[in-house]
Amino acid sequence: MTEAEQKLEEIRLLSLRVDEIKAQNTAYSVKTEELEVEVKESESLFSKLTAEVATIKEEIKKLNSKKTTIEKDITKYEKDLAKAREGFSIATKGMNDANLIKDALQLEINDQRIALEGLNDSVEERTKVITANLDSLKAFEGELAIKESLLSKRERTLDLREQGIKI
Repeated sequence: MTEAEQKLEEIRLLSLRVDEIKAQNTAYSVKTEELEVEVKESESLFSKLTAEVATIKEEIKKLNSKKTTIEKDITKYEKDLAKAREGFSIATKGMNDANLIKDALQLEINDQRIALEGLNDSVEERTKVITANLDSLKAFEGELAIKESLLSKRERTLDLREQGIKI
């Protein structure tokens, strides 16, 4: 092969290589366009996400301020609850003490009631005894009246006999 043929062969090979590179370039160009579209879409999505992140950050700031307020409220409520528990505990203790006093007073009332019933029984018995003694005294008084009357009659009789009057 001559030098001219070699050069023609080189040109043909280079031409094939150029065609091949052109085909690759076209494919890369299409791929680049697709990637540029994706980049634009990604940039748009990134903008939206950045805006959403900014919005979320603002919400987080607001929520953090609310969180601080809520934490203060919770602390206040916990203190109020502790005070209420303490008050309830004191009230419960007072109620228990009052119940103990009530029970002690109830026992004392029951003891007094029993003592009063005993006194009532004793008074009833003594009343019966006094009534029996009174009845006995009335009977004795009646007997005494009869004996006095008899004695008085005898004295008159004796007086009359002393005077000489016969009966």
